[in-house]
Amino acid sequence: MKSLGYAIALTAAFSFTSSANAALINVVEDADSASYTIPTTNDYAELAGKTGTLGAHIFANTDAELELTFEYLFKEAELKNSLWVGGKEIFNSATATAGQTYTMNWTAGSGALDFSFLTGLGIYVDNDPTSANQNDGTAKQRFISYWDGISDEILLGLDDSGASQDADFDDIIVKVTAKLKPHSVPEPASLALLGMGLAGLGLRRKQSAAK
Repeated sequence: MKSLGYAIALTAAFSFTSSANAALINVVEDADSASYTIPTTNDYAELAGKTGTLGAHIFANTDAELELTFEYLFKEAELKNSLWVGGKEIFNSATATAGQTYTMNWTAGSGALDFSFLTGLGIYVDNDPTSANQNDGTAKQRFISYWDGISDEILLGLDDSGASQDADFDDIIVKVTAKLKPHSVPEPASLALLGMGLAGLGLRRKQSAAK
């Protein structure tokens, strides 16, 4: 598989260096993935005319614990499509409202995030690349991933391939955002205190040995 991003880079030192990351989550292609320019008929302005990736999967880039937020943005379809996370329905296009969010802790480490879409036709589109229902760039039911290649926000647009089959990927649109959990990486101040503590212990041991 081909990664469109870079692995996370975590920096922690006694020199007060703060942690930094290239990307906590990113878009990973496989054999059936392809670039695709979303038609301007997409009714969600932020995606209309943008180029995303069909048939790709969203991966975590770190083994550190993440806070994942799924935000419901938009739907155009008549079918009742839904987003499932960890085997549980989170959003249903028949009842969800724009801006509605669901936040969870991700502790499974690097790898494909555990979510899927269920179309109103009863067809699952999984983010898991090993699933029989995986997001396939050549299938009628699939989702597109739009990512700027830098941030930890990725937009997902489903095409449920209902009656119109318009392939404009606005049948349900969800944003995924990742953040490091506060305890996953030591804060610079905490590192500094630890360094001073270790230095103090070393000095005390040296003084004791000199007596």
